[in-house]
Amino acid sequence: MKSVAVLGVSALIVAGILLIGCDEWTTDTDDWNESQISVTYFSGRYAHATGQVLVQNSTTNVTVSNVESDRIATGDGVRYQFVAQLSHRPIVIGSLTITDGTVNWFENGNGTLAATIANAAGTIDYSSGEVTLDYALPGNAPAAGAQLIASYKYRTQRGSSDGPIYSFVVSQDGNHLTFTDDHGNHYVGAIGHLEVIDSPAVVGPWSAIASFSVEGTYNGQQIQIVGTLEGEVDDDADPAVLYRYLYGTWIESGGETGTIRAQAEPITYYENN
Repeated sequence: MKSVAVLGVSALIVAGILLIGCDEWTTDTDDWNESQISVTYFSGRYAHATGQVLVQNSTTNVTVSNVESDRIATGDGVRYQFVAQLSHRPIVIGSLTITDGTVNWFENGNGTLAATIANAAGTIDYSSGEVTLDYALPGNAPAAGAQLIASYKYRTQRGSSDGPIYSFVVSQDGNHLTFTDDHGNHYVGAIGHLEVIDSPAVVGPWSAIASFSVEGTYNGQQIQIVGTLEGEVDDDADPAVLYRYLYGTWIESGGETGTIRAQAEPITYYENN
């Protein structure tokens, strides 16, 4: 049995609000040029904005462990920008602190780090454990021999052939879709219906909402994911930046269901001519 993290308003409610008073556009073909929607409009990696689990095995034993002293880098008195890897992952959100003995770094709970010196900035990828630190100025560089020590909490899962899912890579080719989770499982299906809210030919914000269904196997169970892929374009921006969201329902052959909410990185959007 699995459980899915409920990460927001249900897909049906969100889609229903957005579609009120909008014209419909549908097709049974693979060529979407008529709608001026790119055939790869929704392709990309979808994950929770702060790295939270999207799908979790409920029968898996999840243990939270503490790490008090993880040495991630050593100062040389010159280097003031670092990319480092924590020894364990996934990281519990809000648990990470780093110190070099002089400067302290604190996690803000949203994937960013702040320090006790001005203008310093950092990031943490909760799923991969990668940390970036920018001390802002060469004069702020950790002293030669100074150890950068991280303290944090991380989760471990046992008792399952597949661990929790943190992301889906969506590959779109026309109305054909393939979802690939971060364990390499594939879920194949199609977009069955597309709504364009406003027209891409009209300057200003407009949206596209595609209903989809994909099927595959996860941890020995047949899975169906249904929902909407949604994108927003602002033609007033230069370049027009596309924001893309995935609102889905995870349906297991055993009857368990749950809601998935994820988003993809913005991309530059070019209209089809």
